[in-house]
Amino acid sequence: MTPTPSRPLGLTPPPQWARYLHLSYTDISNEAFSQLRNMLNDVALDWLKYSANCWIVYTTETPESLYQKLLTIPGMREPSILIVEFDMSPNKRSGQFPKWIWDWFSKSR
Repeated sequence: MTPTPSRPLGLTPPPQWARYLHLSYTDISNEAFSQLRNMLNDVALDWLKYSANCWIVYTTETPESLYQKLLTIPGMREPSILIVEFDMSPNKRSGQFPKWIWDWFSKSR
């Protein structure tokens, strides 16, 4: 699988209330995927797509507010969707991912 690079943070420092959300869903159309990506570019301070249906989103959105935004995308009411907030502290993560993903986790935000 070819990694999808994350969206750059840009010039504005992220707000202190930003959080990490994990987003996953079952199959969606190409059009819904395109709109999902555009929406994440608008609401996320940074994101990482690490598989066909899994994203880690750094955002000030809550799981519920991101979910409500997803539901405005045509075709996103049918698939199963999971959004959960999680702690990315170095002592609270472990696993096997390619180096580029661990580097993304370690970015200064």
